[in-house]
Amino acid sequence: MKLRTYSFPLAATLDSLAPLGAALQEFFSGAPPDVLFQLELAANESFSNIVRHGQAGAYPVAITLTRHPRHLEVVLRDRGQPIPAEALRPTAPDPQMDDPCSWPEHGMGMLLIRQMTDEYHYRYSAGGNEQRLIKYLPLGGGTCAP
Repeated sequence: MKLRTYSFPLAATLDSLAPLGAALQEFFSGAPPDVLFQLELAANESFSNIVRHGQAGAYPVAITLTRHPRHLEVVLRDRGQPIPAEALRPTAPDPQMDDPCSWPEHGMGMLLIRQMTDEYHYRYSAGGNEQRLIKYLPLGGGTCAP
């Protein structure tokens, strides 16, 4: 399979969630539905965090979608504030998903992102934030259409 990439900007508003989802569905069409659902959920949460905690409309968010032979990748770049180190640490102990009383008031978004992706990478530089979401494709048969 040939590597394919699609990059585009989105306004840093919650109204951009629908176009983000549509772009993922179209670009990654042919991926197994469960893989695509989980990646889209993680991308929506990452984007929502940028809007709510990072920059809220100040600058567009740069999105890059890449189809690799064995995984799908979504990269979100923004010029907002860095993600606090405590938000990046995995929560311990993990909340009991069937017991809402055990859920923390904040921080469930990062837990969701980590649960829905196979790899999550974050880095901050003078140019801003970069979040890289990776979801593996099943071996054999379950690959994306070229």
